[in-house]
Amino acid sequence: MAVAPSSYNKENSYEKAISEVIYDSTEKKGMKCSWSGTRRTKHDSISSVDSTSSSESPFSDSPSCKSSRMNSVKKPSGRKRGRRPSKIDLEAKLERSRQSARECRARKKLRYKYLEEMIADKETYVYKLRDELEMYRRWCKAADKGAYPTELLEFIKDHGKNDK
Repeated sequence: MAVAPSSYNKENSYEKAISEVIYDSTEKKGMKCSWSGTRRTKHDSISSVDSTSSSESPFSDSPSCKSSRMNSVKKPSGRKRGRRPSKIDLEAKLERSRQSARECRARKKLRYKYLEEMIADKETYVYKLRDELEMYRRWCKAADKGAYPTELLEFIKDHGKNDK
């Protein structure tokens, strides 16, 4: 009456459920599911370097450097390079953020559901093992008294054949 080990194998049901939820939610909104494996990073800025710092160059006497220094216009400080996002871009960004938050909440919900199911399976397995342990204790007490229950004899007979 040995209990088989518990193996929670639902063939990646958690991952499948997550991908289905994400696909369904993006399909309803008419959005494409596209993830890139790279992260966006800020580019290094050289805005702190002034155009006058080129005077320290060994080629500062050349006429091309002098003319370029004269034609250079100082950019107003405090502004970032690049274009400003339009209001449409901002709204699209907010919508993408909301969609991402919805997907994150759905994944979190599925993850907790999966973990709760796993806990329930483990608890039932523990209860079965406790029952089996109690049965073995009863058999040992009976054997110490000299009485051999029929279940014990059948168990020994069955497992005696399997071991040889």
